[in-house]
Amino acid sequence: MKYPIAPEFFPYSMFIPPLNKLTLPSSNLILRHAPCFSDEALVVRRFCIPYTKGNDVLYMRVLSPHGAGIDTPCLLYFHGGGFMLRASWHHARLVREYAKRVGCHVALPEYRLAPAHPWPAAEEDAMLAFDWLKEQGCASIAVGGDSAGGWLSAVVAQQCRQVRELRFQMLIYPVVDRHADNDSMRRFTDTPMWNSRLHELMWRYFIPETSPMEAESFAGLAPAYIETAEFDCLHDEGVAYADALRAAGVPVELHETAATMHGYDIVDTPITQASMTRRVEALQRALFI
Repeated sequence: MKYPIAPEFFPYSMFIPPLNKLTLPSSNLILRHAPCFSDEALVVRRFCIPYTKGNDVLYMRVLSPHGAGIDTPCLLYFHGGGFMLRASWHHARLVREYAKRVGCHVALPEYRLAPAHPWPAAEEDAMLAFDWLKEQGCASIAVGGDSAGGWLSAVVAQQCRQVRELRFQMLIYPVVDRHADNDSMRRFTDTPMWNSRLHELMWRYFIPETSPMEAESFAGLAPAYIETAEFDCLHDEGVAYADALRAAGVPVELHETAATMHGYDIVDTPITQASMTRRVEALQRALFI
C-alpha cells in the first residue's frame, strides 16, 4: 500500500528492511563497520565497562565537544534497530549533531542484541551505562533513544525516578508497549522502514515479560519529549505513553510529525531539520537551564 509520505524521504519511503533470523548476522556485520563517529568538532572516546559477572564488557562511545569537562551534562543515547540491529551511520550522524548542537557529552552504548541476547539483556546494559556515568561524576544526565532505544530510555527513566542526576527523557517514535493492541499497529502492516509484521518478528526474539506502558505508576518520572511519525505502527503507543505521563503529572512535550514514516530522520530534510531543532532545544532547556 502506498502512503502519502513526504517526497523528501524517497527512497526510504519505499524501503522495507528484509529482516529475518538468517539476514541478521550479515546485516550486523555491515553495520559494525558502517558508523563514522569522527568529527573535528568533537573528541570521541570508546570505553570498556566491565559486567559484574563474567569477563565480558559493555562498549560505549562518548562524544564530547572540545573543552567539555565532567561538569558538562550528558545525553545517554540508545540506538534503535528492533533490539536486533547495531547502531548505523544514521545513529552516528544523530549523536554527532546532538553533541555539537546541544553542547553536551553524548554516550552511545553498544548494548547486547537479540536473538543471541533476549530480554532483559539490553535493559541491564542500559542501566549499567547509566550507573557508570553517575560513577564518573556526571551530575546532569538525559536519556534518549529512537524506536527500541526509546524503550530502553523509558526503562531507565522508570528505574531511576528518584535519581537526582536524571533530568530528562527523549523518546523518538518509541516502542513502549509489548501488547501493541492499538489502531496504528493494526493499520500499518506494510509501512516502510518498520511495520507491524516486522514488529511481530521483533517480539519473537526479544520476548519481554513487561513493558514501560505497564508501570504501576508514572508519577515522579523525569520530564519527557516524545515524538511520533504519522505512518508508523508505533504511532499510537507513543501518544498513549505521553497521555499516561501527563495523567500522572509528568511534564510532556509531544510532537506528532506529519507525512513521516518510522525512522524518517535517516534523511536530512527540512522536516527532519525542524524535528532536530525541537529536540536540541528541549535537551538544552532540560540540561542547561
